[in-house]
Amino acid sequence: MKISPKFSYDAIVIGGGPAGATAAYFMARAGIKTALLEKGAPGRPKCCGGGVSSRVKKIIDFDLSPCWETVVRGAAFSWRGGDRRRLESGEELGWLTRREVFDLFLQEAASRAGAEVRYEERLWELEQDRHGVTAFTEKGPRRGRVLVGADGAGSVTARRLNLKNLDSFGFGLEARLEASARVLEDRKGILHFDFGGPSAGYCWIFPRRDHLCAGVAVRRPPYSTLKRELKNYLDREGLSEAWPPSWLRGAYIRGGLGLGFLRRGRCLLAGDAAGLCDQLTGEGIYPAILSGRLAAEAAVGFLAGGRPLSGYDRSVRGRLRRELVWANLVSRAVDLFPRKAYELVFGEPERARSLFALSSGRTTYGRLLRGRLRSLAGSGFRRPRGT
Repeated sequence: MKISPKFSYDAIVIGGGPAGATAAYFMARAGIKTALLEKGAPGRPKCCGGGVSSRVKKIIDFDLSPCWETVVRGAAFSWRGGDRRRLESGEELGWLTRREVFDLFLQEAASRAGAEVRYEERLWELEQDRHGVTAFTEKGPRRGRVLVGADGAGSVTARRLNLKNLDSFGFGLEARLEASARVLEDRKGILHFDFGGPSAGYCWIFPRRDHLCAGVAVRRPPYSTLKRELKNYLDREGLSEAWPPSWLRGAYIRGGLGLGFLRRGRCLLAGDAAGLCDQLTGEGIYPAILSGRLAAEAAVGFLAGGRPLSGYDRSVRGRLRRELVWANLVSRAVDLFPRKAYELVFGEPERARSLFALSSGRTTYGRLLRGRLRSLAGSGFRRPRGT
């Protein structure tokens, strides 16, 4: 099929979420002729708690503050509404946003950098040859030399490339609740997490500027009980009057267990499309943004310098995937012994505060676990002298 020159690009990005928009921004800024294809309309709402860790400041080189609704300075934890622990920090741990605002802001940044952003253009099929990639969409074919698939947990790109990742699918449900000014002020800046309700998951309340974002996330089925779990949680929190919510949406959470394939030929996967999600917390925005930038750097190196795209696999493995493997292992242990895990983490304030260092990027799952093992060895598992 002959492709019209006006639809020819160096790079095509499928999906305008954090991973895709970040990839498009960095490629366009590097002078790569880039098309960003988003299946929805501008400002499309998505199910997401909207928590963004402060680590993203190390990846994005422009000001994101117009997206922030509130600054996160602490967290509160509970076990089925009891055994409450509240920790606050003197630093900014992250921010809360709405995905329809955040995604659009990143897409506009990509557009200003020179990317061509095309809305309501859904991918149907892909074809690769030794010269490039053709993306067949509902508005016609788009031809590029490389392609980044960042189209979420139900990635059409991954299916068309037949990339059989070792996926694990969880599910998240988000509600937006009206709340009084007093309730919003009382919860301002504090993320609330409740454990012991849903199996292999947790409930949450995140205070945004003018409403509460509440939800439940689990790592495995059943999903049919999630609405009831969320209602029960709100009852325990004294928020019964906020039900039913004016906004309630759900979405699958895809984790690739750190073992999936990220690339086929000239096509790369990033973000949820690659299963790059923290299996323990469900966090997906930071892995999406980091993998989006790494995909852009790999594409620029390939297009401008002839470097092989296989460098993307190594970059993700070194910068991200190892941590996601640790998170998956921890999540499995937590699922086996949920109450014990809660007591182990939150029973000691300093141990719980280590989560702040994890969120800000000052430490990693690997370091925390190795430190805990050394502590156990020093306190009770040291070999007696003379043996």
